Amino acid sequence: PMVEWHARACGGKTETWFNGRFIEQWADEKALRALYDASARYDAADVARALHEAGAAFRGIALETAAALDFSYPHDADANISAWLNVG
Repeated sequence: PMVEWHARACGGKTETWFNGRFIEQWADEKALRALYDASARYDAADVARALHEAGAAFRGIALETAAALDFSYPHDADANISAWLNVG
């Protein structure tokens, strides 16, 4: 949903299909690249890397969307979740 909101708020797209269908046709190039980078291969180290990439992708897209809609971003919640993910 965040990529859909981002496309509508920042990219002026009104049709984002359902559940990300045809995402490559309506999503921002930067968002698509971030999603690609958040894909993991089949080993533990890469799964951890992909998890952190996914968090960074969501954060970047959410920050832009919040700014475009004049919403406040929950920085404290973001920091708490990021700290929790960095444990272990």
